Amino acid sequence: MKPVEMVRRLQHLQDRIAAGSVEGVATQRAVIANMDQAFASADPSVWQDPANARALISYFLSGGSPPVLRAIITRDPRPAIDEKLLLGTLLYTEGREDAALRELGEVDARKLPNLLGAQIALAQATLTVRQDPQKASELLDLARLLAPGTLVEEAALRREILVAAQRGDVAAFERLSRHYLYRFNRSAYADNFRQRFASAMVRMQVADSPDGLARLKDLLTVLDDEGRREMYLLVARAALMEGKTTLAAGAALRARELAATASRDAERAQVYLGAAEAVMPNRFQAAAEALKRVDRSRLEPADSALVDAALSTANSVRQADQLPLPDKRAPSPPSTADDIKPSPAMSRARDALTKIDALLKAAPR
Repeated sequence: MKPVEMVRRLQHLQDRIAAGSVEGVATQRAVIANMDQAFASADPSVWQDPANARALISYFLSGGSPPVLRAIITRDPRPAIDEKLLLGTLLYTEGREDAALRELGEVDARKLPNLLGAQIALAQATLTVRQDPQKASELLDLARLLAPGTLVEEAALRREILVAAQRGDVAAFERLSRHYLYRFNRSAYADNFRQRFASAMVRMQVADSPDGLARLKDLLTVLDDEGRREMYLLVARAALMEGKTTLAAGAALRARELAATASRDAERAQVYLGAAEAVMPNRFQAAAEALKRVDRSRLEPADSALVDAALSTANSVRQADQLPLPDKRAPSPPSTADDIKPSPAMSRARDALTKIDALLKAAPR
């Protein structure tokens, strides 16, 4: 089989992954291993065919092993393709970003065959995003335009959403997220997107607005109940990590409404709701009682530890709430800033909140 045909086969498999084939991920590893061997042993004359040379570049941008490409480049004659494209691809796959950008930065992706052009635009976006997020967004738009319905489009859209969040562009973040959830919610990489979406949304100003939950609900309307429930749980957890307890409580309540009674997701929702309400002076007691009823056997270890931390927080808030009020008739002793120390109860409450944050950050994403 010619290299160009092998690459087409790989790309077809990757498009199935974008459409939701989890099995395709395992198959892809075997296919790439076989292709590495075939490409490494191919006679250098094979790469004198321009179609095969383009397929070579496309393959290594699709997951091929960089040492194999380096070995191919060192032989004579070198592949019959633009030197900047060849060397830039090698440097990119080796993770040498600055050097790769010097080579690939001068390549016009629009002048290449569509799929290869999309892959180059995606690589260029990755190389420029830190210095120029706006340019990276434009390159990701180009990648999506050149390769609709492919894994390249899925990856470009997933990354463009995070770039929008980084830039604080709420309108683009919401528009692109809605597009991804509609087009690629079944992608084998959608779990990665959902985790990062939740974290990004919580950090953006939209999460702090009075209609933050309503806007989240609108974004999730394209999902079924299961998908919306999982997203609310992820947002609740991410909000706890950022100390946004009101958002965490609201998202956890939505998740609990969508969960079957006594299900694992219902228990998770109750944990996040309890952890959020444990620091609220008017809710900590009810939160503690609800957390005590959670079935620990159905929780992941990190969530079970979170219950302990939240109960400790609720207890510390309770103790602080029960401290006697100072006698206004008694004269206050003079004090300086160095004399003022937090009460032991409030110190314990802060310590417990720190434990919650550490537990969530250490938990698997």
